[in-house]
Amino acid sequence: MSKALLLYTLSAGKGKVKKKLPYLSKRLGEAFDVVDLFCFSSMEEGKQHAIDSCGVYDALIIASGDGTFNAIIDSIYKKENKPVIGFIGTGTLCDVGANFGSKRNIRKCLDVITSGKTKEIDLLDVNGRAAVYMAASGAFADISFMKKKPLGRLSYYLAAIKEAFKFRKYSVRCLIDGEEVAKRVPFALVMNGKWVGGFKVNSKGSIDDGLMDIYLAPIGLFNGLVNYFFFKAGVAHYRAKTVYFAFDKPLTWCLDGEPGPAGEVEIKVIPKAIKVFSWQ
Repeated sequence: MSKALLLYTLSAGKGKVKKKLPYLSKRLGEAFDVVDLFCFSSMEEGKQHAIDSCGVYDALIIASGDGTFNAIIDSIYKKENKPVIGFIGTGTLCDVGANFGSKRNIRKCLDVITSGKTKEIDLLDVNGRAAVYMAASGAFADISFMKKKPLGRLSYYLAAIKEAFKFRKYSVRCLIDGEEVAKRVPFALVMNGKWVGGFKVNSKGSIDDGLMDIYLAPIGLFNGLVNYFFFKAGVAHYRAKTVYFAFDKPLTWCLDGEPGPAGEVEIKVIPKAIKVFSWQ
């Protein structure tokens, strides 16, 4: 008998998932014999239920935004007998869904899950914290920490435009698979997948090849965004299994849209860390 647990929160997407519960239950019932639902009101409550699902449920379906998904995955990725993970995007950007093949459309997310297609994907370990699809530091990295997003994803883009006119310049030293690299950059971006910020910016990226993509943007117009988005002009690109970063300032790292560690970090690829429902 197959069992699935749907973990959901009303704090993402203005609580729209509440109206969709009958539809979610019906669709998930097409793929699983038993579907249990739990609404968590705090992150700690959600993480604990995710931990308790290990060895009990065949699938753990998370209806949330990217940051909440990150926190739940961080709580269970080292556990034994993890269920297969499904994602139903109810947040603002839903880059997680895009990297799994569904984006922000709830119906498409359910199509991915009920298809039964799964994939073992890599994770990024950032000083012991998990990141599913990205880690970034420097200019633009803290935009997703905004608590109030009255205009949805437009709030992010307006904040990015404002940030583009603030000149950022940092010295960074990296050890990329043991090779030392030193540069002056406005920001650094590490990706495990293709999508970030609602855009496919790493078209050749993969979530299951055992490697991460590291981008060091050059100092330039709009804090290097022009260089980055237009043919990656002057952007240093590396593919590696491990990387160590030391900036000249104790910058906070962004992990899947949530604040991560500050200062020096070591990022490692954890191959085939979790199994997810995915079309990618």
